[in-house]
Amino acid sequence: MPLPGTPGRKRLSIFNRQVPIRERQPGAEAAGAKGEKSAKAPRARMRRELGRFFMQCLADSTIRRALARQLARLARRIFRSVRLARLESDVSLPDPALNGMLAGALAASNRGWQGLRVNFVGENSLFFELRFHPHRVFKAFLFFLPGLPYRAVFRQWRAFSAARPH
Repeated sequence: MPLPGTPGRKRLSIFNRQVPIRERQPGAEAAGAKGEKSAKAPRARMRRELGRFFMQCLADSTIRRALARQLARLARRIFRSVRLARLESDVSLPDPALNGMLAGALAASNRGWQGLRVNFVGENSLFFELRFHPHRVFKAFLFFLPGLPYRAVFRQWRAFSAARPH
């Protein structure tokens, strides 16, 4: 994505292949929703009931604590399944004097920042390569599912079903 105030287009490439980026049309979603109201009434009722059940489950502190703990573990395991392999960036500041000072500061430091270069052309770019390990994500979900508070959710479901008018 180009920086604000600079010309350019959004681009995304995965494995050195361009991926097309489509923009959403705001009016297309609202046009088809008028004629489908009568068919969606039972679905809307079911959605409301599921929402109420979900909120009732989150009101239970046992479920809330266990879910927060499991989600934190899942996020940590997924984060660990991705590794930054390479990072390269070309930086061009708006003022040429600032570019010169940044280039001098990077040259004065022993190593500089690995992968950071200053260019005076006026183009900014960022390239990073991530190594993704899908077996680690699968393992994270395998550890996530057994740790959920099924017994407490079942108790909430029984209470919710008993209180609900049939």
